[in-house]
Formats: sequence, C-alpha cells, structure tokens
Amino acid sequence: MWDEAGDAIPEPLACFKLLHELAHAKFHKHAISSFSYSTESQIAYAENTESAEWQANAWAALVMAPAYLAVGCDDRASFMCRFNFPSEFYDFWRALQERRPLRMSSEFCLRCGSQSVAIIASRLRCIACGVSCR
Repeated sequence: MWDEAGDAIPEPLACFKLLHELAHAKFHKHAISSFSYSTESQIAYAENTESAEWQANAWAALVMAPAYLAVGCDDRASFMCRFNFPSEFYDFWRALQERRPLRMSSEFCLRCGSQSVAIIASRLRCIACGVSCR
C-alpha cells in the first residue's frame, strides 16, 4: 500500500490510510470473507457508525490525534498546527469527540500537580505532562 501511495498523496493522508488498514488487520480478521467475490460469503454491513470502514477510520483518527493531546485545539487551524493530520478527516475526528467527549477527573497529577487529568478507558492521564496517573 505504501508503495502505491508514493508521492501521489500527502504524508498525513498516507499515514492515516496505513493506520486505517492496520485497524482492519487488528479488528476485522473475522470479516475477511466480506471481500470475497462470492455473494454468499460476503458480510452485510451494519449502520454507518458500526461498519468496519467507520471503525477503521475512528481507530486511525484516534491513534494519530489522541483526544487528551488535543485539549485546547479549538479550531481547525490549531488542530492542524499541533498534529500532522489529514485535513479531510478533521470533521470526522471532531464528530468522534462530540460522540464520546473526553471525561475529566477531579484528581491531581502526582508528577506535575496539574488538575488537568483525563479519564481514558479506566486509566488517568495528565494532559499537562502526559504521564499516566494510575
């Protein structure tokens, strides 16, 4: 895939597409038959927000720009300045954040003392210094 991209597409988009394909390899091994030429073997796709393509895009977007690092990026320009992220997926990333906003903890970071501690899955991570608090 990387060889096919070459210089034809910008680096941020090439990285996003590579992460997208890695997401398929990681999460959708069971769906390999969906790419079969046999209509009996193909898997019917679910709603857009549950489809394998949507999931792969979501994973790629969150790996390239984790929500806890994007705090303070209030517009497209500041986001694009902080991350080497393909501009065509910025609106998708923003929609992901609206669907599942970053939750903040009331705890302080033991390393830097900041109260900007985010809850990511079941872990706490300081937004100020990036250290895992738990």
